[in-house]
Amino acid sequence: DAFWEEGLSSWDVAAGSLIIEEAGGRVSDYQGAPLDLYGPSIVATNGRLHDLTLELTRPYPLSPPRRP
Repeated sequence: DAFWEEGLSSWDVAAGSLIIEEAGGRVSDYQGAPLDLYGPSIVATNGRLHDLTLELTRPYPLSPPRRP
């Protein structure tokens, strides 16, 4: 499984990203950097599909981070 999205708020991804990582999945931004809860993008996968999913998302420019 894989999910990617832009424009979410920190409360949209905080709990889910922890659950995914604890279950063995991977979570990052579109470029593969560690997830910033206030960052512009998220990629969340079962772990096995993460590198493949990043190949799809890396070409997209990142929007500036949103801070509360």
